[in-house]
Amino acid sequence: MGIRIDGNNDLINAADGTLTVEGLSVNVVGVSTASGGYKVGTAYTVFPNGNVAAAGVITATSFSGDGSGLTGVASTDNISTGTTANMFGGLRVGTAASVKSDGNATFAGIVTAASFKVGDGGPGASDDKIALGEGEDLKIYHDGNSVIYDNGVGNLKIYSNGGAIELMKDTGEEMIVANTDGAVELYHNDVKIIETAGGGANITGVMTANVSGVYLGTHAVGLGTTTTTGRDAGIGTPVGSLVFNRTTNLVQIFKGNKWSDISDGTFAATGGTKSTSGGKIFHSMTGSTPFVVSSGQKNIELLVIGGGGSGGGAEGAITGTNGGGGGGGAGAVIYKSTFPVSAGTYTVTVGAGGAAVSTRAQGNDGGDTTFGSLTAGGGGGGGVASESPNVGDNAAGNAGTGGASSGGAGGGPNNAQAPDPPQPWPGSGDSPDTGWGGRGGKTNSHPNTGGAGGGGARYDGMNCVTNNLPSSEGAPGGQGVTFSTSGSPVGYAGGGGGATGAQGSDMGRGGTNNPSIGNAPYPTSSAFGAGNGAKIESGVITPATAVTANTGAGGGGGAEFPGGPSPNTCGAGAGAAGIVLLNYPDDNA
Repeated sequence: MGIRIDGNNDLINAADGTLTVEGLSVNVVGVSTASGGYKVGTAYTVFPNGNVAAAGVITATSFSGDGSGLTGVASTDNISTGTTANMFGGLRVGTAASVKSDGNATFAGIVTAASFKVGDGGPGASDDKIALGEGEDLKIYHDGNSVIYDNGVGNLKIYSNGGAIELMKDTGEEMIVANTDGAVELYHNDVKIIETAGGGANITGVMTANVSGVYLGTHAVGLGTTTTTGRDAGIGTPVGSLVFNRTTNLVQIFKGNKWSDISDGTFAATGGTKSTSGGKIFHSMTGSTPFVVSSGQKNIELLVIGGGGSGGGAEGAITGTNGGGGGGGAGAVIYKSTFPVSAGTYTVTVGAGGAAVSTRAQGNDGGDTTFGSLTAGGGGGGGVASESPNVGDNAAGNAGTGGASSGGAGGGPNNAQAPDPPQPWPGSGDSPDTGWGGRGGKTNSHPNTGGAGGGGARYDGMNCVTNNLPSSEGAPGGQGVTFSTSGSPVGYAGGGGGATGAQGSDMGRGGTNNPSIGNAPYPTSSAFGAGNGAKIESGVITPATAVTANTGAGGGGGAEFPGGPSPNTCGAGAGAAGIVLLNYPDDNA
């Protein structure tokens, strides 16, 4: 039988084998033992083995035990604690995820979180990493620097689903922008410097390559700045390599077997003797050396002068009748105040002066001087003196070549004169390409006439027995010209003076015949580089004075020695060699 306590109706009744308490609280002081367990209603049972079955919510201030038999927790239920919950054996959620007691976690699926934090963020915490891949090929970490480290064998790729990829500072400053199907932009201090384009790249500002070379395919764009020695000792130079050569101050390109200059707008040239003064560069060429323009173009001032002819010769007379040899003609003069030149080689040939004669012979012509396509002809040799009124004519001087001056006729009893050159030197302006020259002087019929003057570049040589000259006096050579092409005024291309025709007479003065001077007396010395004629005085021949080198002037004529030995040295003078002079502004002045 059992006992039933009904607190609701104040009843104690017999029951069927159980203790039933209704409407009352049971307060047990001490230990209550129930060998068969306790059951509260139909929802809660405490079994003798310690298990508890509860159909509702269990509320407690704490739970004790390892929880290994905890099952049946619904997905909608939560475990909530006010303090840290320690699970010393780890935590496992199904078969897909687990957190182990050593701190490692494994997940078979997707992990979703608002943020992840790895490590404590302190410097040197290089072991705190996010590692991806079976061999941890990609790592992301912070060790004082923020690092993305790829140690794999493949490429590191960053993909975009259509938008641009931007690398920027946290302030919004752009550094790199890679636009989809568009330009890649590189920035400096938030200013775009390089932008790729369909045909190449657009660069703002100056691009400097501080390397041995910048290459496009197999061709070098540049080797930087170096010297000739450094250039030649450089890299295995591909065809097309460019270099700025500090030795020559020129840009050069390698053509496979040699370096060639490239014009950068700066004018550079070599040839002859080069000097600089007063903001100009001067070239003087007295030999056959080319003028080479390596870069640029320039209008130069140019002077080209042919070689002067030598004076005509004479020899001892046997009859007492004697004439003087004619003066040599000056070389042609070509002057260009403005002459354009550009990169290339200009052939230069400087004409020699006519060689002196030592016997009764025609003077020798001077040689031609050339500059590129321009030719200044050599002056004609002076005419030979007549030995006797009964033996041949006194000879005319030779005509100059290429418009050069004629040589003066030799003295004697018969009239003679060389053919006229194109025309005398003009009073002003540039000469034509063929040059200009004066005519050699004409002889007179007087048997003891001195030699006529050779033609100068500006004026004709004087005729014999003209302008109150004594019949036996040598006639002056024609006046030359003065130029400052070399940097200072210099006289050029005077005609040689004629020699005396008899004892005690005066020789002709080279280069002094100028119609504006008037009648005698004439200057006592040569001018414009020309030689005075020889003279006879007290039975002694005074040779013609020497010409000034590289003036294109004519040599003085030779004299006869009446009654002297035959043959004898007549004292005729050689002509002066020509010259090429030019100048142009110094770009660096």
